[in-house]
Amino acid sequence: MLVLLLSVSANDSGKVSLKLLVLKLRPYYKTGRTRSWDFLGLDYYQPSASGLLQKAKYGEDVIIGVVDTGIWPESRSFDDSGYGPVPARWKGSCQAGEAFNATSCNRKIVGARWYTGDVDRELLKGEYMSARDLNGHGTHVASTIAGGPVRNVSYGGLAPGVARGGAPRARLAAYKVCWGSGLCGDAAILAAIDDAINDGVDILSLSLSGAEETPGTLHAVARGIFVVFIAGNNGPAAQTVQNAVPWILTVAASTIDRSFPTVVSLGNNEKLVGQSLYFNSQANSSGFNMLIDAQRSSGNFLDALDFCRGIMPCVLVDFEIANRIASYAANARFPVVRISPAVSVVGNGVLSPRVAAFSSRGPSYAFPGIVKNDDCETYMGQLYQLNLPSIAVPNLKDSITVWRTVTNVGPVNAAYRVVVEAPAGVDVTVNPSVITFNSSGGKKATFQVTFTARQRVQGGYTFGSLKWLGGGIHSVRIPVAVRTVINDFIADIYHKFDHA
Repeated sequence: MLVLLLSVSANDSGKVSLKLLVLKLRPYYKTGRTRSWDFLGLDYYQPSASGLLQKAKYGEDVIIGVVDTGIWPESRSFDDSGYGPVPARWKGSCQAGEAFNATSCNRKIVGARWYTGDVDRELLKGEYMSARDLNGHGTHVASTIAGGPVRNVSYGGLAPGVARGGAPRARLAAYKVCWGSGLCGDAAILAAIDDAINDGVDILSLSLSGAEETPGTLHAVARGIFVVFIAGNNGPAAQTVQNAVPWILTVAASTIDRSFPTVVSLGNNEKLVGQSLYFNSQANSSGFNMLIDAQRSSGNFLDALDFCRGIMPCVLVDFEIANRIASYAANARFPVVRISPAVSVVGNGVLSPRVAAFSSRGPSYAFPGIVKNDDCETYMGQLYQLNLPSIAVPNLKDSITVWRTVTNVGPVNAAYRVVVEAPAGVDVTVNPSVITFNSSGGKKATFQVTFTARQRVQGGYTFGSLKWLGGGIHSVRIPVAVRTVINDFIADIYHKFDHA
């Protein structure tokens, strides 16, 4: 997306100026783990209504294998103080290498391996020939998953709190398969998965994307290992999701209820609000500074990622605010501006959660008839009739009926009532609307769902759900994705116009 950005800079004499830049923004997000897990209801100190984190004993002794760029063992997130012995079922090793030896592992990082198999030799130049993480991505992922509590952290006073992972008492095993800028070899990944299975991991995390199906994952799941992947970072376009095979958990990125508003004051007394991680008030201690439209003065386009990671603080604004700033800069004789330090805001005032702009979206381009594909060539019917715990209808013209069969794994006598959240522009009816289970009727029940298009449009996907509620105790949600169409292909519409 295009945004306008304000940057603060100073020359050798100490004169401060602010530049107005038009940039094409690449997503860059730092970890926000002082808030994320609490936002998800996994409070560390105060049990939430579910008490899920406490019931799970904070992930105590679960062993998580992280297949990534390695790990930086000295990070405070991996301090093993207070941990008991490594679980006896662990059969892995701590593979020595450059700047990484057997003592680099501990009771938190229980194992580490590294693989160069089919990795391009150019990627290995300047790298640590060991499990030590040069890139930083693997360390970030491992600490997000299972980092222990690190107290009193912030970014210049912003986002203060306790940084920790989702399962802070879990153990970690690092498998370095990605090198340099983060490119990974298929053979290296496959070898790492095989080793992780034999080492005794309980969960495999692969924050990697690329191939439609990463080799070895089905083999791992068949051995009882829970496998987690990312959906990819190719959003916001639809049908960009990767790692969508149905036997793994695929996770998208989303926002949380925290923001960092920054007040931008113009010389005409107008106060506007953007977002930034700007916390140094010294640059603005003298008041207003000159505002320069860098695009008009030089015509250069800078890369926002590299620029914002440099010495200059940045303020991101939306298009409306950008246009108001640009208009002021163009019409004022001496445009000036003042940027106030950002503040941390959390709670209901921040719209969340929302899928992050950069996160890949579904459905799979290969099999849009199911939310998670099992990339199903031998199935002769419509894919949306497969008995999956989700429903995706990619071609709703008038009306379509699908069936699902569910199995009761709870109490023998149970009744569930459906609550429908219909996708926009679609009517949804469920028959029967109440399903019951008892000792004489069996554990299975079948229901039908009818989708009817209310709007005759060639549209994109809209989303909803069916939620089966069982006596206020259980809630079973079936996600729904529907795309209405007039013609199978957009080209068919123009063909009709040609003959009109």
